[in-house]
Amino acid sequence: MVAVREPRLTFPKKEERRAVPKGVLEHFVRGDQYHSAAQFALALAEYDTALAIWRDSAYLLNNKGDALYHLGRYEEALQAFEKAIEARPEYFDALFNRGLTLLKMGLLEEAEAAVKEAVTFLPDADLAALLNELQEEMLRRLRRRGIISWSGGKPAGARPRVRVSDGPPLSDYIVKSRR
Repeated sequence: MVAVREPRLTFPKKEERRAVPKGVLEHFVRGDQYHSAAQFALALAEYDTALAIWRDSAYLLNNKGDALYHLGRYEEALQAFEKAIEARPEYFDALFNRGLTLLKMGLLEEAEAAVKEAVTFLPDADLAALLNELQEEMLRRLRRRGIISWSGGKPAGARPRVRVSDGPPLSDYIVKSRR
Protein backbone atom coordinates (compact mmCIF):
# COMPACT_ATOMS: atom_id res chain seq x y z
CA MET A 1 0.00 0.00 0.00
CA VAL A 2 1.08 3.11 -3.07
CA ALA A 3 1.71 3.83 0.73
CA VAL A 4 -1.28 6.02 1.25
CA ARG A 5 -1.12 6.26 4.98
CA GLU A 6 1.40 5.33 7.57
CA PRO A 7 0.75 2.29 9.71
CA ARG A 8 -1.65 2.97 12.56
CA LEU A 9 -0.88 2.94 16.26
CA THR A 10 -3.56 1.50 18.48
CA PHE A 11 -4.37 1.32 22.14
CA PRO A 12 -6.51 -1.25 23.96
CA LYS A 13 -10.17 -0.35 24.30
CA LYS A 14 -11.39 0.66 27.77
CA GLU A 15 -12.99 -2.68 28.53
CA GLU A 16 -9.79 -4.50 27.50
CA ARG A 17 -7.48 -2.36 29.67
CA ARG A 18 -8.57 -4.22 32.81
CA ALA A 19 -6.84 -7.33 31.45
CA VAL A 20 -3.51 -5.56 30.86
CA PRO A 21 -0.81 -7.05 33.12
CA LYS A 22 0.82 -4.77 35.68
CA GLY A 23 3.72 -2.72 34.35
CA VAL A 24 2.71 -2.94 30.68
CA LEU A 25 0.72 0.26 30.45
CA GLU A 26 3.64 2.54 31.41
CA HIS A 27 5.83 1.09 28.66
CA PHE A 28 2.96 1.14 26.20
CA VAL A 29 2.26 4.84 26.84
CA ARG A 30 5.96 5.75 26.88
CA GLY A 31 6.41 3.90 23.58
CA ASP A 32 3.56 5.88 22.06
CA GLN A 33 5.09 9.13 23.34
CA TYR A 34 8.42 8.28 21.74
CA HIS A 35 6.60 7.30 18.57
CA SER A 36 4.79 10.65 18.47
CA ALA A 37 8.18 12.36 18.75
CA ALA A 38 9.49 10.24 15.82
CA GLN A 39 11.95 8.47 18.16
CA PHE A 40 11.15 5.07 16.75
CA ALA A 41 14.12 3.18 18.20
CA LEU A 42 13.15 4.30 21.71
CA ALA A 43 9.51 3.44 21.01
CA LEU A 44 10.57 -0.02 19.85
CA ALA A 45 12.55 -0.56 23.07
CA GLU A 46 9.49 0.35 25.16
CA TYR A 47 7.21 -1.95 23.17
CA ASP A 48 9.74 -4.79 23.50
CA THR A 49 9.89 -4.25 27.27
CA ALA A 50 6.09 -4.37 27.48
CA LEU A 51 6.03 -7.47 25.25
CA ALA A 52 8.40 -9.24 27.66
CA ILE A 53 5.53 -9.00 30.17
CA TRP A 54 2.53 -9.40 27.82
CA ARG A 55 3.78 -11.54 24.94
CA ASP A 56 0.54 -12.05 23.04
CA SER A 57 -0.77 -8.48 23.01
CA ALA A 58 -2.01 -7.72 19.51
CA TYR A 59 -1.86 -4.00 20.34
CA LEU A 60 1.78 -4.09 21.40
CA LEU A 61 2.75 -6.28 18.47
CA ASN A 62 1.00 -3.90 16.06
CA ASN A 63 2.75 -0.88 17.54
CA LYS A 64 6.09 -2.70 17.52
CA GLY A 65 5.53 -3.42 13.83
CA ASP A 66 4.75 0.23 13.25
CA ALA A 67 8.01 1.33 14.90
CA LEU A 68 9.95 -1.22 12.84
CA TYR A 69 8.20 0.02 9.69
CA HIS A 70 9.34 3.58 10.41
CA LEU A 71 12.88 2.33 11.00
CA GLY A 72 12.84 0.71 7.54
CA ARG A 73 12.96 -2.80 8.98
CA TYR A 74 10.09 -4.10 6.85
CA GLU A 75 10.68 -7.85 7.23
CA GLU A 76 10.63 -7.54 11.01
CA ALA A 77 7.61 -5.22 10.85
CA LEU A 78 5.77 -7.79 8.76
CA GLN A 79 6.57 -10.49 11.33
CA ALA A 80 5.21 -8.30 14.15
CA PHE A 81 2.00 -7.60 12.23
CA GLU A 82 1.61 -11.34 11.49
CA LYS A 83 1.97 -12.15 15.20
CA ALA A 84 -0.61 -9.46 16.05
CA ILE A 85 -3.00 -11.06 13.57
CA GLU A 86 -2.37 -14.51 15.10
CA ALA A 87 -3.28 -13.06 18.51
CA ARG A 88 -6.36 -11.29 17.17
CA PRO A 89 -7.38 -12.41 13.65
CA GLU A 90 -10.07 -9.72 13.16
CA TYR A 91 -7.73 -6.85 14.12
CA PHE A 92 -8.15 -4.30 11.31
CA ASP A 93 -5.12 -2.17 12.15
CA ALA A 94 -2.67 -5.07 12.06
CA LEU A 95 -4.26 -6.48 8.90
CA PHE A 96 -4.12 -3.09 7.19
CA ASN A 97 -0.56 -2.43 8.38
CA ARG A 98 0.48 -5.83 7.00
CA GLY A 99 -0.84 -4.67 3.62
CA LEU A 100 1.07 -1.37 3.85
CA THR A 101 4.26 -3.21 4.68
CA LEU A 102 3.83 -5.72 1.86
CA LEU A 103 3.31 -2.83 -0.54
CA LYS A 104 6.42 -1.08 0.75
CA MET A 105 8.31 -4.33 0.11
CA GLY A 106 7.04 -4.34 -3.48
CA LEU A 107 4.74 -7.34 -3.05
CA LEU A 108 1.74 -5.79 -4.77
CA GLU A 109 -0.52 -8.84 -5.11
CA GLU A 110 0.00 -9.85 -1.48
CA ALA A 111 -0.54 -6.25 -0.37
CA GLU A 112 -3.81 -6.03 -2.27
CA ALA A 113 -5.04 -9.30 -0.74
CA ALA A 114 -4.07 -8.11 2.76
CA VAL A 115 -5.93 -4.82 2.37
CA LYS A 116 -8.99 -6.60 0.98
CA GLU A 117 -8.96 -8.90 3.99
CA ALA A 118 -8.57 -5.94 6.36
CA VAL A 119 -11.53 -4.00 4.99
CA THR A 120 -13.85 -6.96 5.55
CA PHE A 121 -13.62 -6.13 9.27
CA LEU A 122 -14.71 -2.50 8.85
CA PRO A 123 -18.30 -1.37 9.31
CA ASP A 124 -19.72 0.13 6.10
CA ALA A 125 -19.38 3.75 7.31
CA ASP A 126 -15.72 3.25 8.27
CA LEU A 127 -15.03 1.52 4.96
CA ALA A 128 -16.57 4.38 2.99
CA ALA A 129 -14.52 6.93 4.95
CA LEU A 130 -11.32 4.93 4.43
CA LEU A 131 -11.90 4.55 0.70
CA ASN A 132 -12.61 8.27 0.39
CA GLU A 133 -9.41 9.06 2.31
CA LEU A 134 -7.40 6.72 0.08
CA GLN A 135 -8.84 8.30 -3.08
CA GLU A 136 -8.14 11.86 -1.89
CA GLU A 137 -4.58 10.99 -0.89
CA MET A 138 -3.93 9.31 -4.25
CA LEU A 139 -5.24 12.37 -6.10
CA ARG A 140 -3.02 14.68 -3.99
CA ARG A 141 0.04 12.57 -4.75
CA LEU A 142 -0.74 12.41 -8.46
CA ARG A 143 -1.20 16.21 -8.58
CA ARG A 144 2.09 16.78 -6.72
CA ARG A 145 3.91 14.62 -9.24
CA GLY A 146 2.31 16.49 -12.13
CA ILE A 147 0.52 13.44 -13.46
CA ILE A 148 -2.91 15.02 -13.17
CA SER A 149 -4.12 18.59 -13.06
CA TRP A 150 -7.30 20.59 -12.73
CA SER A 151 -8.36 22.54 -15.78
CA GLY A 152 -8.89 26.19 -14.74
CA GLY A 153 -9.16 25.70 -10.98
CA LYS A 154 -11.05 23.01 -9.13
CA PRO A 155 -14.78 23.24 -9.74
CA ALA A 156 -17.02 21.57 -7.15
CA GLY A 157 -17.35 17.86 -7.91
CA ALA A 158 -14.82 18.00 -10.76
CA ARG A 159 -12.50 15.15 -11.53
CA PRO A 160 -8.89 15.82 -12.51
CA ARG A 161 -7.75 15.45 -16.09
CA VAL A 162 -4.82 13.10 -16.70
CA ARG A 163 -2.00 14.78 -18.59
CA VAL A 164 -0.69 11.92 -20.66
CA SER A 165 2.00 13.87 -22.49
CA ASP A 166 3.26 16.00 -19.59
CA GLY A 167 4.10 13.45 -16.95
CA PRO A 168 5.20 9.88 -16.49
CA PRO A 169 2.57 7.21 -16.98
CA LEU A 170 0.68 6.04 -13.92
CA SER A 171 2.50 2.70 -14.03
CA ASP A 172 5.81 4.56 -13.52
CA TYR A 173 4.33 6.31 -10.51
CA ILE A 174 3.31 3.03 -8.92
CA VAL A 175 6.67 1.40 -9.54
CA LYS A 176 8.53 4.38 -8.07
CA SER A 177 6.28 4.37 -4.99
CA ARG A 178 7.07 0.74 -4.19
CA ARG A 179 10.68 1.43 -3.29
